[in-house]
Amino acid sequence: MNSQILEIFQRKTMQFFWNENISIVKRIYKGKVEEYMFEHLVEKAEIYKENSETNLQAWFRFYFDLDSENLEILNNSIINGLD
Repeated sequence: MNSQILEIFQRKTMQFFWNENISIVKRIYKGKVEEYMFEHLVEKAEIYKENSETNLQAWFRFYFDLDSENLEILNNSIINGLD
């Protein structure tokens, strides 16, 4: 990934985290992962929301705790928009 593409991705990611409440995790993952994983991700997002001072902090904690498969789903939603 060249530096210009990386910069665009970083900006889109930060804008997304700034503008979207972490509760949107439900919308991002619904129908894209198995039900048990969906419930796990939603629960994890809710825990981070409750235990973080800001929505942005909750997003960072959630983002950096994802495995590669779920990270790809989130990144695709950020880049391509929500379905």
